[in-house]
Amino acid sequence: MLTPLGPRLFARANEIGMMKEGYVWILTDGLTDILSTLDPSVIDSMQGCWAQLRSSAFQVVNVIGKGERGVGFWTPDNGTVRRLHSTSKANLGTIVWPGESPSVPKGWVLPTNKKKMRIGVPVTKGFGEFVKVTRDPSTNATEVTGFSIAVFDAVMAALPYAVPYEYSPFQTPDGDPAGDYNDLIYQVYLQKYDAVVGDTTILANRSLYVDFTLPYTESGVSMIVPIVDRRRKNAWVFLKPLTWDLWVTSS
Repeated sequence: MLTPLGPRLFARANEIGMMKEGYVWILTDGLTDILSTLDPSVIDSMQGCWAQLRSSAFQVVNVIGKGERGVGFWTPDNGTVRRLHSTSKANLGTIVWPGESPSVPKGWVLPTNKKKMRIGVPVTKGFGEFVKVTRDPSTNATEVTGFSIAVFDAVMAALPYAVPYEYSPFQTPDGDPAGDYNDLIYQVYLQKYDAVVGDTTILANRSLYVDFTLPYTESGVSMIVPIVDRRRKNAWVFLKPLTWDLWVTSS
């Protein structure tokens, strides 16, 4: 994180209540190196943060009051330990988390409403192995399947908490595509969708409006071409492996 951005970020996070109990913030040396020079109002908004100071080993500190308190050290060989040149991981310093809580936050907050996340999916007429949208003519229910959908469902199922969500095909009332992939991704920026799942390519212009996850498939161009056997087929083909020199030697 850039140094000028850090103070503004934590001031805004404090305003919207993200420095209360249940939240975790981890700082890098870009901010911890200048803690003593920050404005007191910025320090107040960073209470409970967990940071690392630049050193030959990394010192783990807890931002308390107008300064920091040592928690331990991290080394590549021994991980987090109480003191340098030690292998003991016991008796680490107590961390006061945001909200002045001694309990380690879960890393997530239970939703206060039952509103489901709206996940936009592309509607295409061609390749449907990644995403395929079908509609039951009798019930008019929409079913979304495909490899991308299976990956997203597996990730959501692996979370330690439940996140309600529903798929929303990007289509017109007639079932035709409502636009191309650029239009679909832009709906996230317009807050009509919470996310998009599908075979969407990561492009520079799209990254101006949304954040992408890491790719879950290999990118590239492949070609499938037929194999043409140009060898002549005749009754004497069994003699082809035998050279003229070999025939002379055999004679």
